[in-house]
Amino acid sequence: MSDSLAMHYKRNIDLANVRTEFKSRLDSNLNQNEPAFWKERELAYTNGVLRETLRLYPPGAGVPRSGPQDFALAGYRIPAGTPVMLDPRIGNLDPQLYENPEDFEPLRWVPENKSSLTESSGCPFQGTALKLGIGLWFPGGHGAHKCPGVPLAELIGRIFLTKMAMKFDSWSFSGEGLTKDGDIDYVKIPVRIPPDSFGMIFKLCSIVE
Repeated sequence: MSDSLAMHYKRNIDLANVRTEFKSRLDSNLNQNEPAFWKERELAYTNGVLRETLRLYPPGAGVPRSGPQDFALAGYRIPAGTPVMLDPRIGNLDPQLYENPEDFEPLRWVPENKSSLTESSGCPFQGTALKLGIGLWFPGGHGAHKCPGVPLAELIGRIFLTKMAMKFDSWSFSGEGLTKDGDIDYVKIPVRIPPDSFGMIFKLCSIVE
């Protein structure tokens, strides 16, 4: 969650679309306490902010696996017991998978028919990330050992980011837990997370809706 907030601050992301999606859900007369209120397809841009954060700043490099016997992989013979790792950092920045891979663009995760949010966006690759094949996007690993909690984590993330966007106008780094370059001084083992000393300063909305 702190990565998503940090990404908003560092990339100067406009969260107007996050607020627009939330207001449209309020108009649906659904109860906010029901999971259906926070459906991914109804909060596609909000989910896109979270996924772009995971794409550019994955928390881990994957977990190595090894086979009990020799096997072939993409034309190579892998000897038994050799560690093989599925690293998301490689594919997530592959221009053959993601156009302009260094750009933070939530709209790549938003279906093209969501025009009400993006009429003036001009994003030429809106929705392209949704067309990737199985195994090309794996924030929680892949195969039999992939994390079953990813959908729940995304649900919590959508709720968290929406509530933050509706409560606060902006936020910034407090100055603690940063590198000399002003970026977050992440703890990288066993997974990439901000240090305990990292802090942020929040500015309340002048009118809380």
